Amino acid sequence: MEHRRSWQVTLDGRSHRVEVIYAALFGWMSIEVDGVRRARGWREIQTVLGGATLSCDISGHRIDARVTQPFLEQDYAFALRVDGRVQPGSDPQPRPWGLVRRTLATIAFMAAIAIAVALAVLFVARLV
Repeated sequence: MEHRRSWQVTLDGRSHRVEVIYAALFGWMSIEVDGVRRARGWREIQTVLGGATLSCDISGHRIDARVTQPFLEQDYAFALRVDGRVQPGSDPQPRPWGLVRRTLATIAFMAAIAIAVALAVLFVARLV
């Protein structure tokens, strides 16, 4: 499952199409500029734990892409920065620690349910 977002950016008076691609099932993230891949990296874990970032340089300009995904959700938030400035059309990005807190709270809740079920099974087994 592939998720894409693209932006038109102007660098030194020339318009470029910058596309950020995230392959959800495999965790690969890429930046393409005018259809040419400029950066690629595996970012599966980082996407959930605070947001995945990938960067490249084009004609002396820094391109930074960020993709975040809250734990157990299929919504992805994409953001693009050029020379440190957020580009129009970027999604609001959650603070990294907010994502980590939410992920840890979800894991703790799931662990509490697993413990409660295990204790219930042990209790019923003792009655039999």
